[in-house]
Amino acid sequence: MLSTCLKPDNLPLTIMGLSPLLIVTTSTVNAIVMGSIFLTVLLLSGVILTVVRHLVPQVMRLSIILLVTACIATLVDLILSALYYEWHLTLGIYIPLLAMNCLILANAEENALQHGLKDVIAPTLMLGLSIIGILFLVGLIRDVMSGLIFSDNGFILFEMVPGAFLALGLIIALLNYLNMSKAKVSD
Repeated sequence: MLSTCLKPDNLPLTIMGLSPLLIVTTSTVNAIVMGSIFLTVLLLSGVILTVVRHLVPQVMRLSIILLVTACIATLVDLILSALYYEWHLTLGIYIPLLAMNCLILANAEENALQHGLKDVIAPTLMLGLSIIGILFLVGLIRDVMSGLIFSDNGFILFEMVPGAFLALGLIIALLNYLNMSKAKVSD
């Protein structure tokens, strides 16, 4: 699942979409919550855009995609602030930023406005679960490396924002190593 999201041809778009999400992965719990919110916005926008795709003229596609994702992200942010105010304070501005996330916009353009509802749900869920998996791994690596899980003597760099990008780099390096090992075995 993670390797499909981190394929070399998808990697620049994936990293650009992950960047605002990575900032809040200061812990594994934060990563799972943000990933779940991302999946919710991704799935709801995909379903709504699939339902109204025949009503959207070609020249209005981007405007409608932005309007739908902004409405859903705002609605999720309002629900979060009403029901889970602590999470709203923790995740801050990064939930409304989901309205402009390039992964959500690309999924809407490539899947939701091109295919029927049955053909949209599976790839959207796969993308969302992949992002949750990546965020979980980044949060776990940051927790372990900063010493929050095993000891108090950790690398303070992993507690700061660059630690998220270092953790993502470690994940990408591990996936590249595994892919190269698999390629050598098959040769």
